[in-house]
Amino acid sequence: MRIRQILIVCLLQLPLSTNGWGEVSFAHITDLHIFEETKWECEAKISTIDFSKSIKKINEISNKLTDTSKNALAFILLSGDIGVGKLIKTDPKTGKLIKDSQKWSRAVDSIAQIIKNSQVKIWLVVPGNNDLYNEDPASINFLREFIEELHHKPEMRTAGISIIDFRLEGSQQVQPSSPPGTYVIGNFVFMGWDNSYFKNNNSVNHYRGCDEGIIPISKTLEYKSVQKLSDRLKESKAKYAYLFYHIPDIDDPYLIRFDEFANDNVVSQRLRDARELSPRLAKGLYPYSAWTIPLSVRKAWENTVTKPLGKGPVVKGLFAGHFHDHKKETYLSTLWLKTQKYKKEILNKLYIAPPVAVKNQTQYPPSQRARGGQIITINDKGDITRELFWFD
Repeated sequence: MRIRQILIVCLLQLPLSTNGWGEVSFAHITDLHIFEETKWECEAKISTIDFSKSIKKINEISNKLTDTSKNALAFILLSGDIGVGKLIKTDPKTGKLIKDSQKWSRAVDSIAQIIKNSQVKIWLVVPGNNDLYNEDPASINFLREFIEELHHKPEMRTAGISIIDFRLEGSQQVQPSSPPGTYVIGNFVFMGWDNSYFKNNNSVNHYRGCDEGIIPISKTLEYKSVQKLSDRLKESKAKYAYLFYHIPDIDDPYLIRFDEFANDNVVSQRLRDARELSPRLAKGLYPYSAWTIPLSVRKAWENTVTKPLGKGPVVKGLFAGHFHDHKKETYLSTLWLKTQKYKKEILNKLYIAPPVAVKNQTQYPPSQRARGGQIITINDKGDITRELFWFD
């Protein structure tokens, strides 16, 4: 077993070439929600079963690729919302956030028992808003600790599986020569970007400073996060880039059912909060977007993923999750969008995976639910094809 582990490490250090791989394929699953509050315990149990089901399905797909003389899946992307935020609580004595020790240990053990069955040995994990405590970005270290504990479980070592905290700010590396949140395969660079707090419960109040005025946008976490992503892309020598994150910047299918001009819904409340804080901030918000961010942050993002970056790679693919809509067409195209301001250059390279979790879909019969994952294949020209798989 020791020899096998050394071999895996050595393979990860090799400067892989697309000529050697021909094409690169990976699996993308998202939104497990297997750790939840008591009121959603039944849904969480179903989602846990379907997480196991997704691994079995991915194993079958990877074996089939190998049997047809194609490369097996290179890795699995898990784009957030495991549910780590539900394993955290406030210490009644100090007021600080701490692990709920009983829930935490059971959670690490239970997910290890599932992932150990994966035949794909590299797992890249980016956080979702439900991996934070009340969507507070300051609680991200709990996810880091969770992934590190999971990575070092005996079951993972025995199976030769690496679970990577795939954030630019992470402490783990996929390859010794690559910085955190970066995986290079030939001409391709895959980057993990943490935007788990771009929703912030649909509120703009986190932009309010101590003096009740608006925080300078350049000093916000969101703006700094986009700038860090831009800088890391510029440093890359790869030809093409593919970005992994949780919350897509487009309309949320849950939000488009509301009227921004009404007075009794989450969309109109978001806009009212923004106007009270800053009319300029409100003017820049896209009311139905899954992102609650100022226009200047959105523009910085658009420039990062659509404009040439000097010697940096061309961004060819964007991969996200977050949605729980029961309609399969939501994940097949963006024709359903209510907002028409989104750039086509972004929409054409955006691939949103359906959730694993049954959350928000139990009221529909199985045939009318949209849950599963996607298999992504990138050819030697950097072009993407995908195949969605469904549970129901």
